[in-house]
Amino acid sequence: MKPFKQGDFSRYCSVYSTLNSLQALKIKLKSKQWQQLYDHLIYGINYFDALYEINTYGADHKRLEVIFQYANEWLERHCKQRLIIHRPFWNKQLTLAEFIDYVKAQQTIGKVVHIRIKSKVTDHYTVIRHIAKDKICFYDSSDLPDIPLKNIEISHSKKYQICLRQVYLLSLEVVQTEYTANAHKKKCAD
Repeated sequence: MKPFKQGDFSRYCSVYSTLNSLQALKIKLKSKQWQQLYDHLIYGINYFDALYEINTYGADHKRLEVIFQYANEWLERHCKQRLIIHRPFWNKQLTLAEFIDYVKAQQTIGKVVHIRIKSKVTDHYTVIRHIAKDKICFYDSSDLPDIPLKNIEISHSKKYQICLRQVYLLSLEVVQTEYTANAHKKKCAD
């Protein structure tokens, strides 16, 4: 019998992919701080009364966005940064080639692409690390390090499907404190 891997039973890919997104955005935290952030996300899910639901079924896009909100709350308090979340394909259709071009362009300007990918056996949130000539590579919490491009489609299929409506473009911005806001006002008045 093979050993179990995180993700085989746990349905917390929404939490882990959120943490992986922050790593991809180059948030620098000590191990203890990462643990505090993880604990804050789990507390938030529990407070929102969604812990049982996520344990049983995993997170839908609404639950994922709640996790993003709790991550944002923690980041603002402890890092003075805010997570900017954009869903670029909520009502758009495009080809896999167009999607790949979009991801590459966004990554060159420091943005992170967080996706939901599905197949017959997988329904998983993950973060795109990079796109090679023949595969998409992920920051991942289970045993899905990459998928060959020939096995990915945008429309529903027997292969892996990228759920366009659940593609999130993530970036960070500095939260203005009262001090930085006053300094900015003074600079603008000069």
